[in-house]
Amino acid sequence: MENFFIGMLFLFLNFNFNVSNHVIGLIPTFVGYIFIKRGISEFEGKVPAFSKIYPFAKIMIVVGIVVYIMDFLAYNIGAVYFIVSVVMLAANIYTSFNITEGVLYLEETKQIDIFGTELRRMWKIMIIALCAATVTVFIPLLNIIATLAGFVCNILFLIAFNKTKNAAADHYLYG
Repeated sequence: MENFFIGMLFLFLNFNFNVSNHVIGLIPTFVGYIFIKRGISEFEGKVPAFSKIYPFAKIMIVVGIVVYIMDFLAYNIGAVYFIVSVVMLAANIYTSFNITEGVLYLEETKQIDIFGTELRRMWKIMIIALCAATVTVFIPLLNIIATLAGFVCNILFLIAFNKTKNAAADHYLYG
């Protein structure tokens, strides 16, 4: 679960260093997918929701590298860049959904409590906030508010995931 947690940090925390038009991602998404792929490997096919995203994580590593290079080279074409950003957000949502579902599967099959219900609730709240930030992108004041709310919800989701990770470690649930 540690690798999932680190991967989620890279997916949902986005800090950049801007130089002119160039963007240097300090927390690149592709690194998050590398950690998630490692996390999936720890469970060796025992959790269907994790296995489901394994090939997807491999693809997202490549896509993430391409987007990172495009940002670094300041190669962003208005609408195309917006579409790529939405696709990356959708990928992060899909990945985090399956990891959350995998946690619930572990709870059910192992008959233990690793706070999966709380994690799912925080995931839903985070997704609402992230979608609000995306939908309001062309309304500056609302977008600032939605983006800040999204950031707070990302942090709350990560805190919930950390709690799950620690509970899973207490039950020796990782490979």
